[in-house]
Amino acid sequence: MIPAPVTKCRVLELGCASGGNLIPMAFNLPESEFIGVDFSAKEVEMGNKIIKDLNLKNIRLEQLSIMDIDETFGKFDYIICHDVYSSVPVLFSIKLF
Repeated sequence: MIPAPVTKCRVLELGCASGGNLIPMAFNLPESEFIGVDFSAKEVEMGNKIIKDLNLKNIRLEQLSIMDIDETFGKFDYIICHDVYSSVPVLFSIKLF
């Protein structure tokens, strides 16, 4: 594998909550792009306030279901998905198999 350099890459986080993983990365890696999605409007709102306060231009958080992610989001070099499976309804989990 030849992974993209973290200094210039695109990162998607599924279940980003308020951006606790992505915001520090966006702050320290200004040439990279970060997109986070979470189902919780409250979490996304809190994260977007922090992003605005820090004046970060390379990150966005969106409130939506991971089921709504499609090709319009583009391609990513890295995808983070931590602690999401335990929060997904059982019926969705069954569809995966």
